[in-house]
Amino acid sequence: MKRILLIISVLAGITCSLRANDSTAVVKAALESRSNAYVNDPVTGTVDEGKWFASNDYLKVDFFKGRFSAGVQGEGYFPAIIGYPAELKGVSLSNAYAAWTDRNWSLTAGTLYEQFGSGLLFRSWEDRNIGINNAVLGARATYNLGSILAVKALWGTPRYGISFDSGTWVRGGDVAFSPTAFFPESPLSVSLEASYLNTLYKEAGTSQSGYSARANFDWSGFFARLEYVGTGNEHGGNAQLAELGYNGGNLGVNVNLRRLDWMNAEIIPGKSSLVNLLNYIPALCTQHTYMLAGMHPYHAMPGDGLVSGETGGQIDVFYRFRRGTPLGGKRGTRVHMNYSTYYSIDGPHSYRPAGMLMRDFSADVEKSFSKQLRLNLVYSLQEFSPSYGLDDTRNRAHIVVSDILYKFTDAFSMRAELQYLITKEYFSVLPRENGDWAAALLELNFAPSWSVYFADMCNVGGTKNNYYNTGVSFTRAPFMVSLSWGRYKAGFLCSGGVCRMVPAYTGGGLNMNISF
Repeated sequence: MKRILLIISVLAGITCSLRANDSTAVVKAALESRSNAYVNDPVTGTVDEGKWFASNDYLKVDFFKGRFSAGVQGEGYFPAIIGYPAELKGVSLSNAYAAWTDRNWSLTAGTLYEQFGSGLLFRSWEDRNIGINNAVLGARATYNLGSILAVKALWGTPRYGISFDSGTWVRGGDVAFSPTAFFPESPLSVSLEASYLNTLYKEAGTSQSGYSARANFDWSGFFARLEYVGTGNEHGGNAQLAELGYNGGNLGVNVNLRRLDWMNAEIIPGKSSLVNLLNYIPALCTQHTYMLAGMHPYHAMPGDGLVSGETGGQIDVFYRFRRGTPLGGKRGTRVHMNYSTYYSIDGPHSYRPAGMLMRDFSADVEKSFSKQLRLNLVYSLQEFSPSYGLDDTRNRAHIVVSDILYKFTDAFSMRAELQYLITKEYFSVLPRENGDWAAALLELNFAPSWSVYFADMCNVGGTKNNYYNTGVSFTRAPFMVSLSWGRYKAGFLCSGGVCRMVPAYTGGGLNMNISF
């Protein structure tokens, strides 16, 4: 901790000095610390000896001066918080980069993040919530010819865990061409895009080449995004993605259709780990945030030894009833509905659906009755196959949520949730936790800095186990601190449609963020 404080003091001094001597030079730093302490609990289990404490810590420093930028990031896991990938351990200077960005071109050397298209072919990104950081250590160059043409190329080795010694190298490029840029007055916008990626596995002495072809159309609120991906792996993996929709006025309609066939892109072939990813395949369905609705999130099935892929999609509809209409009332009413369903495909390279993997119909209505009172009602009907579509077994649940927000003053508000899940089967990671669930949350907010919450969920139809937690947070720039304590059930923590498994535990957490 003394070293961290010393680093912060030095960086703060450098920042003040640079700003005093050159207004174009800026140093930004951010320290993030996430720590958990664990205790024995008859419900969640016994803590292994010497593993009562864990902490994930990140220090990021960036320097900007004119068109030049540079930065470093250090990480420490003492050890990693429970549920994070086992490859995250020790201390490492994980990221370091330097970049020059000119009017039409840019150059980056060191660690970098990039994405081709939707990410089905290639994506390097960081998400600390789930423990992913597959930055590429290498070089990238980009060139833009106005809004007509955009080209980028990269080369490097992806990060695996906290090191870059996986023995895997990637090189590729992406190009986007917009012919309608020649006609700026046209209501139609068209973009044609293509990507290429070659992956070299040095230890195995093999390589594979993948590609992506895309077309994007926009016209008067209507849009279409079409993509075809071929991986070039040993299975001949491929994917098709179509996004269609309309956004205008009070109406929004989005349709996603996707088929995956052996689309796993791995840094190290054959290793099963969340950090072993070279592409981005999120679950295209409602990302539920309420406790019971999100208790059994869906995971995309890109292809493995159990099923070779999935096919399906979702339709998402949003509508806002205007003020003064019978359903809008004095303040308007927002209605949102989503229907998602996915099936395994009937063998490699098949376009025919086989067993059902999941189905989710959800609807929510949000209504403000006054400046003080807002109500959100949610219903979700969820089904999933515990055999991943290999038989006709279906587990089904009906979930209802009432979310009420009341503002007593501009500085003090209260939010309460009441939730119930009705099912005859299990709808948890643990099959013994079957039957109905109930949950409640009370949140008190004292603007602009303080927030306190109390939450509980109970398996009323099975074990009768309670999973309770409470916490308090304080925010005042540049600090954010939160403290929590509770009993947490085994389950999945998701971010952006990608999830990691978290075992059950009981204990406390301390999160701190400092930015300057």
